[in-house]
Amino acid sequence: MFWLFLALQLVNALCSTVTIKGQLSLSPRNITNNDVVRSFFRLYQVGNFTGRPYVDNASLKNLDGYFEFKDVPISSEENGKSYYQMVCSSLDFNLKPNRILIEITNNGSQVPPTIKAFQNVFGRENFPSPELLYPEQLVELPADPFIEITYVQSAPLRNYIIPRNPGMLQSGPLASIFNSKYKLAGLITVICLLLFPLLVEKFDPETVQAMKEQKINKAKERYGKSA
Repeated sequence: MFWLFLALQLVNALCSTVTIKGQLSLSPRNITNNDVVRSFFRLYQVGNFTGRPYVDNASLKNLDGYFEFKDVPISSEENGKSYYQMVCSSLDFNLKPNRILIEITNNGSQVPPTIKAFQNVFGRENFPSPELLYPEQLVELPADPFIEITYVQSAPLRNYIIPRNPGMLQSGPLASIFNSKYKLAGLITVICLLLFPLLVEKFDPETVQAMKEQKINKAKERYGKSA
């Protein structure tokens, strides 16, 4: 009888836990070993429960992006519900959804538990109180066979350092000149025209002197004809 009692307790314990599975998708980019060690997932129990709350951490198991939380306890009562909060984070990417409310319903010993996932709201990591007459409706997420996590399309990468004052070559009139090949070509042409007389005078002074004399003679001829 004693061993039978232990066997029943063991079966009951196994039936009172589930495994929550998830997958990180960075498509079209493939997951690397660096992404494996820099991605983190945390699951903790919320709502009404007895005893110590369940808390566990998980990481990516492979380059396919799979992760899981094993032996997650569920309510011992039939049709009883258990609630958990999953927090997803990465050192390199802005993940979405980064907060997920998970609802697990005990359907009895003959039917597997039902796992539902909802995209939670930042700043409110618990489910609404049952006392609320009109609780906020959360967006349900696919949870079978796993909960998919991806990145924010509009801002996928996390920026840790943002320059407050960009340099002269990054913004302003100088930046517009250097970033445009046509403006840069025009600037180089103007500089060459300004430097050409100085360069000629330095490397060929006789030619410069001849040009000055020719200019003076033309001025004398012009004034002589007018007189």
